[in-house]
This record gives sequence, structure tokens and C-alpha cells, in this order.
Amino acid sequence: MVVAPVAELKLSCATIAHRLAFLFPAEITGLVVFMGAFGLVPLGTSKFLGVNYAGDPIQPDSFAIATTTLLVMVGINVWGSKRFKLYAMLVGCRRRKCTTSD
Repeated sequence: MVVAPVAELKLSCATIAHRLAFLFPAEITGLVVFMGAFGLVPLGTSKFLGVNYAGDPIQPDSFAIATTTLLVMVGINVWGSKRFKLYAMLVGCRRRKCTTSD
């Protein structure tokens, strides 16, 4: 099984991670997270619009569902109570389960 060695590696890295904190200031960590998220923009945009290949038309039903889901997530984060805000991400994750045909 692959899980056990990966778990052991994570545990061993976690024990020394606090010693390496000076190498990763907030600016560097934030930049790395931003670069990773920025790399996912093309994938997210194509899924949001329902486009699989270049030149495909925008799928109106996929766009409508994605827009509604995004608005609900933003609404929960802006106007929801502190405890309710925790569920905003679950709303977005659930959308994929409802609309995929796999």
C-alpha cells in the first residue's frame, strides 16, 4: 500500500517543519499559493463555461449553474453567520457531483 509510506513521510516532515519556518515568510508563502491558484485559472474557467475544447461554444446550462453556485457561495461568505460560512465551500463542491455525467 502506498498510503503508509506517504503518511510516514508527512509525519517526519511535520516534526521538522517548525524549524524551517524562518525560510518561508508570509510573502514567499503567499506568492507560492498565488502562483498555484493562478495556474488553475484556465481549468476553472473552462469548467465554469462548460467548454472542453478550444472553439466549443459556451454551454448556457453549465454557465447558469456555475454562476448561481458562485453567487450562493459569495452570499454565504458575505452575509452568512460565522458558523454558516464554513459551509460555503461545500456548496461549491456539491455542484460538481450534480452536473457531471461520469
